[in-house]
Amino acid sequence: MSTIPIGLQVAFIPPESWKPHVKTLSVKALDRHTGQSLASHVQKELDDFDNGDRTAAPLFSTHDGAANMMKCSALLPVEDVTHCVAHSIHLLLTVDLLFKVGLPEIVDTIKKCKERATTLHFKGCILVKESLGEQGRNAMNDLMKMINEATAMKDLDEAADDAMLFWRNHISIYPTLRHVARRHLTSSASSVPVESMFSTTGLILNSKRSSLAPHKLNYCTFIHDNSR
Repeated sequence: MSTIPIGLQVAFIPPESWKPHVKTLSVKALDRHTGQSLASHVQKELDDFDNGDRTAAPLFSTHDGAANMMKCSALLPVEDVTHCVAHSIHLLLTVDLLFKVGLPEIVDTIKKCKERATTLHFKGCILVKESLGEQGRNAMNDLMKMINEATAMKDLDEAADDAMLFWRNHISIYPTLRHVARRHLTSSASSVPVESMFSTTGLILNSKRSSLAPHKLNYCTFIHDNSR
């Protein structure tokens, strides 16, 4: 039975430095790539990485969204799954889905949704102004103040070139929100770094080193990726 290699990397953000880290755990050959087999493999590699202590660390996964990968994520389990952006763009360009469906129809549908949302918002504002008393208006003013503060934060975020730098500079201003940001910024938007790992293994396992044992290939890849 032929074996197929599976690459595994872990990304995390230390709370002290707010500098993202991506580490290669392993690249090993598996006899089967079923969801159960993958989940068992990933669980073992993670246990070896942190000695089985992940009580306070939520787990996220980024992959191509294949059925076996989705089952693997469900069995681990992970809190959230990110579909690889690069893979999604690749499918869009190769399958040409938008043009098969009809791009003008999609644009027209989006315009109709926008018009209905605008109409509902306008009517909602009229009803709010007519129904609220003085106490309600004060509460609405407080809500608008909070929205404006959130909008100002969003503008600051968009102005920052580096999200990690933004949160390093604002952790004292948003002590609660920083925990939420750290959880979700850890998850990678793409699995491209894992794909590049296979390029590394291809350079290591060349025609002159075709007899290299699988565990030695794993060690070489581990040292190469994690020593940079």
